[in-house]
Amino acid sequence: MHDEDIKPEWIDIEITEGVAMSSQVSMEEIFSGLANIGISISIDDFGTGYSSLSYIKRFDIDRLKIAKELIDNIAEDKNTLLIVKAIIMMARGMGLKTIAEGVEEPNQLEILKVLECDEIQGYIFGRPVPPEIFELEHIDKTTLSSK
Repeated sequence: MHDEDIKPEWIDIEITEGVAMSSQVSMEEIFSGLANIGISISIDDFGTGYSSLSYIKRFDIDRLKIAKELIDNIAEDKNTLLIVKAIIMMARGMGLKTIAEGVEEPNQLEILKVLECDEIQGYIFGRPVPPEIFELEHIDKTTLSSK
């Protein structure tokens, strides 16, 4: 594969809160440079680390990935539910997308739908599989061959 075959908008770099906050390098410059060429930036495990709201407005990011630890307890713990709701509302207000990590149970998925979380990741949709298995199970070969 040639590098010109990869479109920048296909790339999403995930940075943990800890790295974003403790890096010696100017993350603002790095994030801005990546955004300028069309690469998306996600803050991973949001809500369990530093969670400094000031860096979210400083950095040119696209998504907040809500930590699995919060999603695990969203149905049982009212305070966790309120934290997740606040993260989603804040992100929406700032023009950021939200991704819930580690969704495994139908009740978690339903709550996140009600809260209008933008994207969901987790075993509820399936376990990781090798690419060839994924292709067999999920890609319609007739559609690909007609293009």
